[in-house]
Amino acid sequence: QTECDTYDEEASSKITPDESCVGDTLRNAYIWRETLVDDLIIQDEVKRNLADDSSAVINPYAPDTSNMTQLLIGEDSDDVSSLVEKFHPYSHSPKSLDDVVGLDNIIDDIQDLIIYPLEKPNAAKLREHEYGIEIPHFILFYGPPGCGKTMLSEAIAAQTDCNMYKMDVSKIGSSYINKSAINIAKAFDYLSDIAVKSEKPLLLFMDEMDSLLTKRSGSETSDNDETKVVNTLLQQIVAAKDNNIIIIGATNMYDLLDSAVKDRAKMQVYIGLPNDDERC
Repeated sequence: QTECDTYDEEASSKITPDESCVGDTLRNAYIWRETLVDDLIIQDEVKRNLADDSSAVINPYAPDTSNMTQLLIGEDSDDVSSLVEKFHPYSHSPKSLDDVVGLDNIIDDIQDLIIYPLEKPNAAKLREHEYGIEIPHFILFYGPPGCGKTMLSEAIAAQTDCNMYKMDVSKIGSSYINKSAINIAKAFDYLSDIAVKSEKPLLLFMDEMDSLLTKRSGSETSDNDETKVVNTLLQQIVAAKDNNIIIIGATNMYDLLDSAVKDRAKMQVYIGLPNDDERC
């Protein structure tokens, strides 16, 4: 005899003609308890099905427990669209570098090293062959927050008519072992498939890189999670050129970035506070 059966018998024995409302209360309590037990069984079934990579059996009459199931499973979303998102210009987004006020010296360098090769690829190849000047495939914008790092990236995408994707570094990172490195590899595989089919390079904007790619602890083993994350990204940076991807990283805390990541940036641009003339 189960606990539920005992509970049912106790509830029935207490029902009398003049205590019908008490009996109804006990019945409702038992029904509610039984529903909760059924929900726990359903959630357990969902976890087992997901672990077996099979379709989950969900009770259509049960309450929505998707968020609860997500917490019980303890896994991050495997949907790549939650890791990288295509940028769609807002009404206030810059249409070109002409819409960016100030930063004149920086804009000149961007115009020469990024815009020109993207707008005139044949001339850029000739320049690269004769003078060794090639388009940087990993660019790092750093400086105080709110000074134009994201705006410059959007202006580059708009002026060159390149597709721009933004990587949510906060979602790439995970508390589970190896999950962050897996997310990085998965996101770049997804973007590479899109980029190789495009006539122009794909721009990938990675904001707040310091939140994920901080200095490694210097441990002798290479098996710790932070080392795997940095190594995986370094591999993707090297492969970006062949995969038709230009990475634009941004950080407010340059000193916290791993030195190997900074060394891979062929173009590093400090974007500081505007001077008095630029504020006018």
